[in-house]
Amino acid sequence: MRLLKNIALAFGMYTRLPMPKVEWSTDNMRHVLCVFPFIGAVIGLIGRGWAALAALAGFSTVLTAAGMTVLPVLIAGGIHMDGFCDTADALASHAAREKKLAILSDPHTGAFAVISVVLYFTLYFAICYELVLTGAPVYLWSVTFIISRILAGIGLLLFPAARETGLAHTFSAMASKRPCVVFLSAASVSLAVFLMWLAFTEALVMIIIAAVFFLYWKKMCLKHFGGITGDLTGWFLQLCELLLAGGLAAAMRL
Repeated sequence: MRLLKNIALAFGMYTRLPMPKVEWSTDNMRHVLCVFPFIGAVIGLIGRGWAALAALAGFSTVLTAAGMTVLPVLIAGGIHMDGFCDTADALASHAAREKKLAILSDPHTGAFAVISVVLYFTLYFAICYELVLTGAPVYLWSVTFIISRILAGIGLLLFPAARETGLAHTFSAMASKRPCVVFLSAASVSLAVFLMWLAFTEALVMIIIAAVFFLYWKKMCLKHFGGITGDLTGWFLQLCELLLAGGLAAAMRL
């Protein structure tokens, strides 16, 4: 029963999939972060389903790539893209740390957020187009959503919180940290080994990109914000998925 509540809380918060309402209690929140990879798996499966349907129906490369671009955002409800936009505004301000944190909490959308999101979708669509064009294995693209959420969960557990409020602090404070870190770490190693067994070169490129960007994310959070927030996690998720898909496309060309 507790596991089902963890699943309902995680999917109810981070997707648009219908879920029963569950109380945000310490008991129900202990292992919510362990559910993050499964959210990525569901998004990846739906994405693979779309790619299979597009191939079966003979859809154009443009339409197939468009579906691969918008489906992850629609399923997640845009919550991570919202964090990406807020972080883009905060980083572009070049202001002091407290001002940057204030910008993250500001409900208004700035010019740099608009510019960043347009650039993001343009690049992601172009990468998806390239993946379809080169016949890249869809399963490798679909696991990018699992990888990003495994690393995001580890970051939420291990990085210091930038403030004593917000989703990042709540999820971190209420989690059973050691079991969650062990589970997510084991999941990352198992996934890496499995992917390298299936497609060594492509998997190696993706693993290197994920590891380097994870370390950069930690450095950026500490330098500019003094710790992690929910918005910074959304920023990481979106860019991690973009970079992983880009790395896969480059590996296919090479």
